[in-house]
Amino acid sequence: MYQTPEHGGPAIYASPKASPTAPVRRSLSVKTRAYLGAALIIVLFLAISAINLSLAKFYYQPQTGNGLTPRLQATAQLIESRLSYLRELIEHIARQPTTQDLLDLDDADGAQRWAMQVRRFLPQASGVGLLNGNGNILGEPASQHLGPLCLSDLGQLSQGNHVKSPPVHQGIPQLAHFDLTTPVLDEADNPLGLLFVSFGLDYLQALLRDHSRNDEQFVLRDGHGDIITQWGSLASDTTPHSASQSIRHSNWQLQLTEAAPSHSSSGFLSLVIFNISAFLLIVGSLALLVRRHTRRVEGDFQQVRSHIEQLASGRADAKPPSPGLSEAARILPALSDIRHNLGTQQQQLIRQSRTDPLTGLANRRQFNAEFARAYDFARRSIPVCVVRIRLHGIDTLPEKTARHAVKLLAQTLLQVSRKIDLAARLGDDQFALLLFGAKRDGIKPCLQRLRDSFHDQQHTHPDIADDETCTLRCGYTLIHRHRDNDPGQVLARAEQALREAGDERQVIEK
Repeated sequence: MYQTPEHGGPAIYASPKASPTAPVRRSLSVKTRAYLGAALIIVLFLAISAINLSLAKFYYQPQTGNGLTPRLQATAQLIESRLSYLRELIEHIARQPTTQDLLDLDDADGAQRWAMQVRRFLPQASGVGLLNGNGNILGEPASQHLGPLCLSDLGQLSQGNHVKSPPVHQGIPQLAHFDLTTPVLDEADNPLGLLFVSFGLDYLQALLRDHSRNDEQFVLRDGHGDIITQWGSLASDTTPHSASQSIRHSNWQLQLTEAAPSHSSSGFLSLVIFNISAFLLIVGSLALLVRRHTRRVEGDFQQVRSHIEQLASGRADAKPPSPGLSEAARILPALSDIRHNLGTQQQQLIRQSRTDPLTGLANRRQFNAEFARAYDFARRSIPVCVVRIRLHGIDTLPEKTARHAVKLLAQTLLQVSRKIDLAARLGDDQFALLLFGAKRDGIKPCLQRLRDSFHDQQHTHPDIADDETCTLRCGYTLIHRHRDNDPGQVLARAEQALREAGDERQVIEK
């Protein structure tokens, strides 16, 4: 577990680089925008005139109904959005540690209690359950008795087989439902099982009912052409016409059927309404053009002013403005230079606040932050070892030799640790290691290799004399998941182990 890796060293804590300044896009001036707006209005007027001529040509022809497809698309988009929303909720539940732990521990009783809690979170659901990797359901799905076809579909989904999605089950009429499923993955993206939530078909029927009109009928069908749910009816003496729309991310089809539109509407009335609307559109466009350009000028200069105030207050990460006018865009290069300089200075300050200036290792502040993260990992059954190291004998060395010894120890720590581990300098002669995934029988040999490697490198170092070498004393402890309820206890044990380390026992475990 603790063999010297090919690419050693702790995790790198580098500040993000300053994002390159985006090239300034060429914007139009106010004068040019005004001319373009006037030209657009003229084109709009000509287009309206052409449409008027076309309407006059077909004045006596009956109008045909053309509102079927937009209503069908709107209802289909509503169903798609509801399904997407439910899928996002289910995926959010699947990412929760509680859900992962239930499948990881195969806790059937806990899964039943968990299902009741999720039902309160998803009141529109009729059933909630977990399917483990063996195809077994943990607990009884709340308020839902599954039929054989439903169990078969869930079993195929758990094995990665393709099933018509979302699957609909109407074997038991009073429990007719459709299922939404999502895989449950662990922290390494390995599959643990399947989360499935059932929704009654009355949920879909309510959507169709709320968006239907008289003399029209909505029918929702599955991939086999079977009816999932429907709403509405048509008079028997009408001539129906229909259209279909696929529901995205599913194999469902939504069909809308309505009576043929009446041919009694007046073309003259339509022409009058169209002309009035066109007149109002032109007048509104003129007013909007003037108002928009006025606001654009005010908005651009307000952005520039706000950005300058943010830079003056030291916020180098302030988002640069995006003016739409060329007059305002000309000052962006100067603002970008100021922002870049402030960002560079802030990055240097952040990097200096987290690392030791002599060794480049993490300092005490960064160690405390990473220890809190390591403590959380340990509480979730990830082994973590805390090692405290003292550079014994450094206080008797000349200052220059002591600096070389400290740097050499830092290099040695980077060589024997891995990228997931953390090496830190806590004081003049105090160092620390956080070892992730540690096993008890591999820690002491690892620290012994550290001591031997440091001892050998001192004798070969050109600036450290043979009589000016230092020794390492180490104390370490493992974070216990159930015993350590306070992070301070762990640090205290590691400190106590370091104090007990001496010439006879230079590596102590607590």
